[in-house]
Amino acid sequence: MGTPGFKFWRKERFDSLGISTNQIIIMAVLVVTLLFGLVLSQTQRTRIPKVSVADEERAAGELKLKVTEIESLWYAERSSAGRGKAIELSFKINLNEAVEKDLMRLPGIGAVLAKRIIDYRNRNGSFKKQEDLKGVRGIGKKKYDRLAPYIKIN
Repeated sequence: MGTPGFKFWRKERFDSLGISTNQIIIMAVLVVTLLFGLVLSQTQRTRIPKVSVADEERAAGELKLKVTEIESLWYAERSSAGRGKAIELSFKINLNEAVEKDLMRLPGIGAVLAKRIIDYRNRNGSFKKQEDLKGVRGIGKKKYDRLAPYIKIN
């Protein structure tokens, strides 16, 4: 007598149904293939979908729109704060990477001074320390002290 758990798979059972051994093997292979296919399809559903370039561009556009909104709020706050008052920024501007528009966000820095800072950086190389900013024409100790909390060197 065979193992009790395998009584169902005994050859005599299938012989009485008129199924040959080869047909049993083929059915077993089909069942295993079906189960494998179900498992595979289930795992593919749980994968993170690939993001298309169009989706990335749309997300970048939305981010740019949000940044523009924040900038407009910041400029509105700056203009309402008055020229002599300091403005609280939640970030610091890197003098070695900033473009003119970035520098103009600093209190007391307009287009002319922003251009001078960039020209100074282009002539003399990267700023090594914050105090190097005093070498720019139009930025003395007083203006530097006002800018110091908002700038960094990387």
